This record gives sequence, C-alpha cells and structure tokens, in this order.
Amino acid sequence: KGRAEGRAEGRAEGRAEGRAEGRHDGIAHVAINMLRAGTPIPIVAQMAELPETAVRKMAKEHGIEMLQ
Repeated sequence: KGRAEGRAEGRAEGRAEGRAEGRHDGIAHVAINMLRAGTPIPIVAQMAELPETAVRKMAKEHGIEMLQ
C-alpha cells in the first residue's frame, strides 16, 4: 500500500508541475507576441502578470528591441 500511494502521489505532483510549466510557457508565448506587436513593456507586464524585468529579459532574449 505504501509504494502504491507514493507512486500515485508522485504522478499527481508531476502532473501539477507539468500543468504549471505549460501555463508559464503559454503566458511567455503571448507576452512575446505582444512585444513583437509593439505593445509597451509595462502593458505586457501588467497583462501577463509578470515583472517588467522578466518581460525586458524576454524581449532581449528574442531580439525584440523596445524603445523603453
């Protein structure tokens, strides 16, 4: 019983982590698209609920030049 419970718990944790990672990837994808469309960094940060520093880093990593 102990092993089965441990495996079930591990699978549940893995699924939860996968969902969280998927949400993060989706938010990052939308934020990058917003930046490419010329949306100002503060607006992207607000809409994506991300710190402006993270949005600036994304822009830099994807070669998106912003005026701010």
